[in-house]
Amino acid sequence: MKLGREGDADKVAESFALAQDEIMRMSRLVDNALKMSSLQELGGQHTALDIGGILHTTAEAYRALLEKQSNTLTLRIDENLSPLQGSTDGMVQLFSNLPSNAGAHTQNGEIIVSAGNGNGAVVITVADDGEGIPPGLLPHVLERGVSGSGGSGLGLAIAKEITEAHGGGIAIASEPGTGTTVTLTLPVQREEADHA
Repeated sequence: MKLGREGDADKVAESFALAQDEIMRMSRLVDNALKMSSLQELGGQHTALDIGGILHTTAEAYRALLEKQSNTLTLRIDENLSPLQGSTDGMVQLFSNLPSNAGAHTQNGEIIVSAGNGNGAVVITVADDGEGIPPGLLPHVLERGVSGSGGSGLGLAIAKEITEAHGGGIAIASEPGTGTTVTLTLPVQREEADHA
């Protein structure tokens, strides 16, 4: 810019903007990679969890962001959810990834977070009425590095690994143009399941 040549300032500004975008992208990739590596530590950090409280707190943290995208957040969380055995950090990460992911693919729509008890497990769904997932991509969206929108492709892979580290399962249903529903099934504390 100090050279004072015509057009140099614009080129430098454009290069700076491109470099900044690339730095932010790399930062997100590194952050997600660190999260993936930290999943190995979940096994030894399990405690009794108030899953309803974690869901409420985490979802509310995303309300302003979702509303900025002209989306509505609806919570349908059973007040008597059975306690889960697990990692608080893992659950917060899990419940952060899903509304964030839903919001990234929904504009002027609704994101519904539901949770209830069922068959010795807590069943949690995050549903949106956004763009949906193409049929060819749907079987692969839980794999690392798979993304249909230029993202890192790690968000749902992290969700899958956290869910499985807690003995649970994850399923995704989607129709292009209609929306996506992610369903988590997380086993309750063993004594709760035995009593049931």
